[in-house]
Amino acid sequence: MELSNLCKNLHKVIIMRLSGQNTCDLQNMRVALVNPCSAGHHTGYLLYLALGMRSLGVETLLMAPNAVYTPAGERELTLASRSYELPLCRGLRRQWVGLDLYRKAIREAVAWGATHIHFLYADWNLTGIATAWLIERPAAALALTVHWATGVGTGGGTVKSRLCRTPHRIALRMLSRLHSTVILVHHQAIAHMLCQDLGVGRIAVVPYPVEPLPPVALATVALFRQQLGLDNNDCLVLCYGGTRSDKGADLAISTLARLPERYHLLIAGTPQRFSAETLETLAAGLGILRRTHLIAHWLSDEETAKFFHASDIVLLPYRQTFSGQSGPMMQGMAIGKPVVVPELPVLVDTVTSYGMGIIYPVEHIEAMAAAIQTAEGRHIDVSQKDVFVDQHAPLAFAQAVRDAYKTVEGGNL
Repeated sequence: MELSNLCKNLHKVIIMRLSGQNTCDLQNMRVALVNPCSAGHHTGYLLYLALGMRSLGVETLLMAPNAVYTPAGERELTLASRSYELPLCRGLRRQWVGLDLYRKAIREAVAWGATHIHFLYADWNLTGIATAWLIERPAAALALTVHWATGVGTGGGTVKSRLCRTPHRIALRMLSRLHSTVILVHHQAIAHMLCQDLGVGRIAVVPYPVEPLPPVALATVALFRQQLGLDNNDCLVLCYGGTRSDKGADLAISTLARLPERYHLLIAGTPQRFSAETLETLAAGLGILRRTHLIAHWLSDEETAKFFHASDIVLLPYRQTFSGQSGPMMQGMAIGKPVVVPELPVLVDTVTSYGMGIIYPVEHIEAMAAAIQTAEGRHIDVSQKDVFVDQHAPLAFAQAVRDAYKTVEGGNL
């Protein structure tokens, strides 16, 4: 099929692949889940999929860092014989270190009897994964999740960044040509990009899993807001998830300076690009330190739930360089909080699909401030929130992934 026709019929291709003929017998399916990252939401994502597969009757082997845990009350999951953790490194060193790790993972998965080997975080690791796959030549099907498409993204960026993407783009194109490979993404926009730019055709669009945060007692919420110094009519804006540069915590502070005194900002998450001291200095220089609340450490599940329920608005002050889906946005939408998001493809499509947020031009401080004021008190359609939760439930996610597995089977390269 020519590329233009392939792209034109992408949606049909996806539907055909997922609901058409199955090439793999579900009863004999054994899936090795390879996820060598423990930071951020990687562990939760892995466990959602592993537990979902188990409930669907699919045997799974978890190949992940030792940090992976089994949720309370759950029967033990099958863990690999060793810890598979990718060190924090970049560029060629990341691929070189990853090559050894991926080869060992493939060997152990094959020895376990895996019919499918699923790499849950392909993005910037594609060169190492492809090299390991071609060296080991396993008789198993290959599944690759491309979360953000940053590693193979098109256009934009510096000459250096575009050059860095080239090996990953070649690797993904090559792996996608194998009859035993399926690519999984979480949004149609990313699927279209991969199709149009790389000619990747066997793509499954699966929902990004989210579970609504547990309820928090009203007294606990009221006490927390009181501890932050909020009055009854004040508005608390939550900026959650660490201080990477592309997450824009500094932009959120600059935006707060343009809002009336009754607005407060809560920045919560692990310090990364911007330290707590740097952000406090910025807030003090703008005269809004009293209204800027920083909680800069790893957050427990209990803290996370309290912060979201205590907030009036969830803000994503992300920069243009951010690419993909946002966990904080998904969590906010799942409990019916209005979200304020920049005009970036995946975020905009998600918000507009359910009518649960306000969109502003990316990196535009004045527009972000206006969007926050518009979002305050915005009525959220409960029925739309319920539809969102149902469509992104962990079991719906696992079912969609399982259906993607069923479209491919192992064999010679």
